[in-house]
Amino acid sequence: MHHPSWSISVAAMLVIGWLSTPAAAGQERATAETLEALNQETRRQLNGAGVADFVWWLPTDWWRLTLSGNDTIPAEFLQRTEAALTQYTLVLIAHGDAGPGNLTWADETALRAEVSLIDQRGRAYPPIVTEEVTADARAAVDAIRPSFATLLGPAGRNFHFFFFPATNDAGTAIADPRLPGEISVRVVDERYRWRLPLGSLLPQKRCPVDGERLTGGWQFCPWHGDRLVSGP
Repeated sequence: MHHPSWSISVAAMLVIGWLSTPAAAGQERATAETLEALNQETRRQLNGAGVADFVWWLPTDWWRLTLSGNDTIPAEFLQRTEAALTQYTLVLIAHGDAGPGNLTWADETALRAEVSLIDQRGRAYPPIVTEEVTADARAAVDAIRPSFATLLGPAGRNFHFFFFPATNDAGTAIADPRLPGEISVRVVDERYRWRLPLGSLLPQKRCPVDGERLTGGWQFCPWHGDRLVSGP
């Protein structure tokens, strides 16, 4: 399917603006800032060399931060959504092949065969068959899916949600955003990586040399080499 040329970076900003603004409007400033930082950490994109990819890992914390503080959303819905999505690693993916004046987007069926989640040991997990995903988890995603088409036009129909396992065969979390590790997502021939933990979800640390506040995901000061200190 061919569509007019579309900048993935512009699409990403529109999607993020829509998803973040309603929640941020009813949130404390600290929560909104955390969500903005989390958005930056969980997105990956490529727009060049004839390929346009957009990959956005949506950990359960993202849903909690996005929906909390919004008085129009019942608390029961928040709890039910979080419980349902904790069972999966959810990733939003779009893939397009760029040509002169247009992008040819991969549909969900074709893209499903070309994506996988890879844990820190290198094991690859294919997307879970839609029919095997719980009804509550599918409902949470289906509730926001139409808004992509509304905001992005034809391109919005080509952002696809994929559910991957949350744990390996031993019951260990594949992608815990607060624990050290690494995950990546393969999209066709490209691989998009996240080093964990995500600093946006951890308290900031302090450089013992000059007192600068740095991301909680770092162990050492990148300028002085000293181990960072937790606390005030």
